[in-house]
Amino acid sequence: MRFIWPFYSLQPPFAISKSWVISRDAALTSMAVFCIGLSQAVWLWRFPASGMLETHNEYLTSATRLLCGAVLIMMLGSLHHQISHKVKVFAKGLLIFGFFYTSSIGLYLHAQSPDMRLQINTVSTITAYIYMLQSLLTVYVIHKTSWRYKYVAITIVILLSLWVIFLTETRATLLSYPLFLLLFFCRRHHLTLKTILLSGLIVVVMATAASHLFSTATARLTDIINEISNYQKGNGDTSLGSRISMWKAGIHTMLQSPGGQSTDVRFANANPIYQQP
Repeated sequence: MRFIWPFYSLQPPFAISKSWVISRDAALTSMAVFCIGLSQAVWLWRFPASGMLETHNEYLTSATRLLCGAVLIMMLGSLHHQISHKVKVFAKGLLIFGFFYTSSIGLYLHAQSPDMRLQINTVSTITAYIYMLQSLLTVYVIHKTSWRYKYVAITIVILLSLWVIFLTETRATLLSYPLFLLLFFCRRHHLTLKTILLSGLIVVVMATAASHLFSTATARLTDIINEISNYQKGNGDTSLGSRISMWKAGIHTMLQSPGGQSTDVRFANANPIYQQP
């Protein structure tokens, strides 16, 4: 029940608002989040658990949070034009402070265990994904400000983000983060001189840092080619090989039951894929 109360707490603003205007981006984002949460809720309804399974508990939790998040996004989108300028400035400042606070905690944790990958609860990949999203949001918020030296601030955020992401040694994030930044700046500025200079600086810093300061992360990046080669030779006992095996198992089970399946049926359909040499 603790996940349900946000629905009721978010209803009054809609009831008392006289002019409910929502932006197109907020509506599309809310609809996308709502559809994802609804798909999980429908799956739980169609395939009830025969016992206490962790999968069903996780689906229930994520579905409830996604549905609540969709309502929250819709509400914030409708109240965007009614929020005062001071409140917006405070919210942006709080978000930027949160990014630097998170970064400092990450650097502190690495200083405590310098020989280990930066992680939360032994999970480095999810840590890197969440941090990358926070970094991209911070870059977007700073870009929307009218600060005189906002590009200097954006550069600091990007360089600090790269430092922390290198410490997680998560290859997917190391490869995707620069691409997301390039897409963002190309879409906003159409490759102006500032964008080219900023991109060049990031590339130089990444290359220098990778070769001198983050040798372990660099080794993991170069191992991608070796892992692909080993997987083609039948050796899937690698990080990348296990992911490819999971993708193949997921596609196989989806083709077996396009309309959905219970946890037991899914495991039975995927098990032959796992047993293949």
